Amino acid sequence: MLLNNQLALDVLSAWTDDQNHPHRGRYKKPIPSEKDLAVLLDTVFMASLLHEEGKPVSTSVTWVSQTDFENHEIGRMRESRLTLEFGEPIAFEAHNLAKLSGIVNGKTGTLLACPMESSAYIWGVCYFMGGTGSIGEIPAMAMEVRHFSPDYPTVTITGVGSMQITRSGTVIGRVEGGKFLQAQATILTSFMLGQCLYRLIGIDVDLTSRKFKRDEDADAVRSFFDCVDFILEILSQRRTGATVIFVPPSQRERALAETDTAWKVHGSLEIDRLQLARLKFQKQAQEGKNTSGLLFRLKIDQALRHRLRSVVDLAAIDGAVLLSPSFEVIGFGMKLESPKWEKDVQHGPVVQPIDIEKEQLDFSRLGTRHNSALNFVGSIEGAIALVASSDGPIRALVRSTAEKVWYWPDCRVSMFAK
Repeated sequence: MLLNNQLALDVLSAWTDDQNHPHRGRYKKPIPSEKDLAVLLDTVFMASLLHEEGKPVSTSVTWVSQTDFENHEIGRMRESRLTLEFGEPIAFEAHNLAKLSGIVNGKTGTLLACPMESSAYIWGVCYFMGGTGSIGEIPAMAMEVRHFSPDYPTVTITGVGSMQITRSGTVIGRVEGGKFLQAQATILTSFMLGQCLYRLIGIDVDLTSRKFKRDEDADAVRSFFDCVDFILEILSQRRTGATVIFVPPSQRERALAETDTAWKVHGSLEIDRLQLARLKFQKQAQEGKNTSGLLFRLKIDQALRHRLRSVVDLAAIDGAVLLSPSFEVIGFGMKLESPKWEKDVQHGPVVQPIDIEKEQLDFSRLGTRHNSALNFVGSIEGAIALVASSDGPIRALVRSTAEKVWYWPDCRVSMFAK
């Protein structure tokens, strides 16, 4: 086996924690065996190292028998089978996964495999409704399309040597660099990066009770967080180096003084107008004043997704993208020229207990992109940087006090699948 046994044990531990969590309402079922998880992970990992017709292998596999699929998925997780089943079982081997590369992506479909005597085989393909995310969610469900992703171990290739482990739309964790990263709550919470984002957009909130002073503040925060979450989603999908930094209005001139670019711009993508329109139509629909408001909101969401993708496109140019809290583009291709941050750098606060020492980052071993972002947020009060790496992680940085910068090592490791 290419992967060490400890990795399978780590995944098993995370799966068991999720299965037994008192607030997740998991359907009681047997815990997968260490042996089965080891076979599943190792085979998919080997497939991730292969190429088919000159392209890296792309696939997703769910570990479930035909009997369990029939007894536990149909009726509970899905209205009907919605599967294609092979006439003869296919050996569950990396080269066969390579041959089947591209027919499923883990978002709307997955291969179905299970053990048989001393080996394992692929017995079919399962299809399901893919999630739309916060921007574009359709507030309705028809029974004919009620097909959720399987509530069994699912491993999806996300890159060479990289995999995501999920169950029924929930991320259990990721395997990258031969290590397992267990999923945590999204960092966009009140006690983590969320508290810094509140200040960025000028919203007062009681962090203890998590209550807003006004109802419209809660709506504005949700809309802003939806947009930030979508930017993180696109950065995660593209897996290329990028830096996106939010700058408070009061720090705009200072920020420009500490940057340089050959691409000076003015104008606007008018994302703030779309956010206001989105809130208006959503409120109309909730109050029952205009049911067509839902349709208008979906159209607004479509435009909003396109505009936010355009923002991330600007990060393809070497240098940082600087944004205002209303997503106005301050500049792109920005060379950050802030003085070196010589003070404290610490892991930001977390909701779930983790080994922070194990998660500790040594910025001296990271590249120019990370260190220039660290220097910039250390110099520009209230600035929040999202730094994406080609090897996967998206790190967040913000100055918490005059003496300390907080960082979160990976904004992607969220329990909620995209």
